Amino acid sequence: MNIQEVIQHIKNSNQITFAIINKTSKDPTFDVTKLILKNTLHEEIKNLFTSYISIFSNFSIQEFNPLASLDETLYYLNNQDYQCINNLLTSIGNINDVNNINSSIFHDKISNSIAYAFIFTNENQNVILVKKTNSNYTLKNKFLWIFKNDGLDKIQDQSFVFDEKIDCIITPNETYVFSKYNFEIIFSFMNEYTKTVNQILNKLQNNNLINGIDQFREDISSRNKLIKKLFKMEQDGSIDKFIECINDENIRQNIKNAINDLNLNFELNENNQIVYNDVSALGEILNLISNDYNISIYNGEKFLTQVKKRLEL
Repeated sequence: MNIQEVIQHIKNSNQITFAIINKTSKDPTFDVTKLILKNTLHEEIKNLFTSYISIFSNFSIQEFNPLASLDETLYYLNNQDYQCINNLLTSIGNINDVNNINSSIFHDKISNSIAYAFIFTNENQNVILVKKTNSNYTLKNKFLWIFKNDGLDKIQDQSFVFDEKIDCIITPNETYVFSKYNFEIIFSFMNEYTKTVNQILNKLQNNNLINGIDQFREDISSRNKLIKKLFKMEQDGSIDKFIECINDENIRQNIKNAINDLNLNFELNENNQIVYNDVSALGEILNLISNDYNISIYNGEKFLTQVKKRLEL
């Protein structure tokens, strides 16, 4: 479902449900409370969210990249690949009853929640707009002012404020990320990075690619940015490509030349292994494997490039 289809789905939805989402473990699993939303608010809420989402209609759509900024780009994930997203979908799907709770219980639940969601249902399909809960928006025991003719007055009821700036959209097959930071918190996504990185490190070990793999594993485990980089390298196939290429004698010589020319803090030994013995080499090794060292075609200037676009010639 693309963004235009998401907008159309929201417009055509015949049911809107508000949900409070509590995270019950680091895996994570979720506890979801569904609440009644008055029918008189439906059109206003539809207009609020479709107006905001339409801003992103012409953005470039790319596979989720934990290292990239979100400027002019909307990132997506395939739901089937991530257990944390499926856990939320399962929790939402398992709760059929809409709760009728009082104000006090509502504010206790929303104050202790990780996120809330608006669920738009049409033809038995859901589009779910999720936003991380912000304690500043939960106005329990706080003043919310209203101006009247005789001056400022306090709204007496406990209040909850939300806006249209959602953190992610979950469709039946894809999730679109609008706020990477909040998305990672809601879904404990660092767990996903770590699970994938453990698989990568096992792959490197099984292919005998790094001499000193145990220390390499220990040193990288506490560096979140490098964990995210490894995750991205697995996504784009850099690691498999490097494992394949290292068996080519010409490429091995190119690597040795690059290590010398760039004065990198590691070497390639006679067994075609990267020799790791210093934490300063962590980032350099990942840059090499992901092919981030490049040379200008017209003046030979050397570059470290974090973003590359392949030319289809």
